[in-house]
Amino acid sequence: MGLADYKDAIGTAASASSFVLLLSPVFLCLKIWKNKSSQGIPFFPLMEMMARSVLLVQQGLLMKVKPMVFTHSIGIMLNLVYVTVYVSFTKDKRDVKKSLWRLVAFLAPLVAYAHYEDKALVEYRFGNITTTLTISLMFYHLYHLKHVFKTKDTKDLPFPILVAAALVTFLWTLYGTAINKPFIQIQTGFGFLVCLFELSLFLVFPSKPEQKKTD
Repeated sequence: MGLADYKDAIGTAASASSFVLLLSPVFLCLKIWKNKSSQGIPFFPLMEMMARSVLLVQQGLLMKVKPMVFTHSIGIMLNLVYVTVYVSFTKDKRDVKKSLWRLVAFLAPLVAYAHYEDKALVEYRFGNITTTLTISLMFYHLYHLKHVFKTKDTKDLPFPILVAAALVTFLWTLYGTAINKPFIQIQTGFGFLVCLFELSLFLVFPSKPEQKKTD
């Protein structure tokens, strides 16, 4: 028996584990709700999650990958709630709304392209687009690790979320292998390697800076 024989079980496990990450912004929203303000909480991660869910739903539809469509359809609904909470309590409503319009302007042509491109070509071409964007975002996150290397301190890295992300990306990579979808393998496999790299930093640098002794 090969990996393909367990594709349904792996797909279910990957989909279920994804909800851990999709629910992670709940804690931010509770903090915003409690403080009645989104001050100090960046909006970009919510935009990124929304963009990823929209693109992955479209990719799942093109590839006929039901677990991906199901998971990220729920992701879109959850992200709509998160964005609504953020917008409701931000003081910079104008800037946030501009960011949302930019997100719409970015996603709309891609979704339209997926519907109007030649059916024989669209899965491959849209897969390339999604893979390029996914890897670009991973490099963007790696760029922000410069602070960790500068301070030699990992206290700002979200260890539990990284562990969850490593598990999720590993399961989706297995699922992509089981159903023979190289784009899923590349996208999630690269994400898995990035998560492992970030987790390895906890072995190199302490999570809390050492206190200097004073006389």
